Amino acid sequence: MDRYDSGLIFAVGILMALITCLGETSFADTVGDKGMKDRKDPPENQAYELRIIVWNFWSSQGGLLDGPAGQAESTDLIKGHDVDDAGNVYWTECDSPVIRCYRADKDRVITLAGSIRGMNDGPLTRARFGGWTYNNCNLLCVSGDGKHLFVRDALGNGMWRYVDLEAGWVTTLAPWHHYKGGYFIIARDKSGEIYAFITSGEEPPDCKGYKKLKVTPSKTMNSAWFAFDRYALDVEKMKFYWHCRGPVMVTDLRTGEVSYLTSKDNKARPINTSGPLETTSLLCPTGMSLSPGGRYLFVGQGDGSSCFRLDLEKKYTTVFGALDGGGFGWRDTDAKNSCRMTGSTGWPAAVVYTPDGRGYWANCWGLYLLTPVERRK
Repeated sequence: MDRYDSGLIFAVGILMALITCLGETSFADTVGDKGMKDRKDPPENQAYELRIIVWNFWSSQGGLLDGPAGQAESTDLIKGHDVDDAGNVYWTECDSPVIRCYRADKDRVITLAGSIRGMNDGPLTRARFGGWTYNNCNLLCVSGDGKHLFVRDALGNGMWRYVDLEAGWVTTLAPWHHYKGGYFIIARDKSGEIYAFITSGEEPPDCKGYKKLKVTPSKTMNSAWFAFDRYALDVEKMKFYWHCRGPVMVTDLRTGEVSYLTSKDNKARPINTSGPLETTSLLCPTGMSLSPGGRYLFVGQGDGSSCFRLDLEKKYTTVFGALDGGGFGWRDTDAKNSCRMTGSTGWPAAVVYTPDGRGYWANCWGLYLLTPVERRK
């Protein structure tokens, strides 16, 4: 390669980085209902059959094995994960500095980006990531159209990395913590759009992959935000759901007011049982996701627990488990039908849904597809 070729490649790389980062510059505090008409919540009493997509063997005893769904393996626990509207799932894994993807159209698992540890930007095949571990905030979100992906590089100084899935390019943005006097939050809204805001109220940096959101600063928000794997955003209502491995909290982004969504001291009723939302007590909550229509907030459990559905309309919590007559679904806990256990450190353990009603559940055993089936009586 001569000097001209090297210079050309360098120039193209700089141009790609600029094109990737620069984009949406408006700084809005409201959002319309564009695209919301086709985004519906899954039926309340829907039954599902489970199918495993990726096997997980824990503690690096498996292997990073791509291939057909049901045969692929993960190196360790699946961490941050999300799904686009086409059913393509993206995730990270403990002790593996790569981003992986389940391609729904091919029913196949691939390694999307990364190889060995590092902090290199550039093409997907050359980009490097610091990696992800158990006790780090492993955040990942993908836009509904499957064009933009953001991931917090836990071992890469907590930097947000932007993956332009159309251009096949990775760019480093900024740290998620201690940035402009607050936390730099990037999250997918129930509409499928990705939004960014800073808890101090400052303006986020430019990036074509997200829209900027104005928020009212909150001291509570800045003092102790630490959400394992996931948080949830409803821009239409300007609500932000999060937790610090304790009660589920909700922040009104218009006023900065923070309130408890579940039991304040986690002692209002027995841990991990169904019942009224305000008395719900959850042990070691982990991942979170919002249904496409915004009615349901799904919360995973980290230690020997299951996944819970918080109905924000009926103010009631149900658990994912076996149904009478076969199949699985959301229901009350009882002695006859125990909840579906994820085992210890089942992160993120929260179901993420596509607008057509498919669900994807990552827990300590692997990644499962929840396919809607007719419920037997």
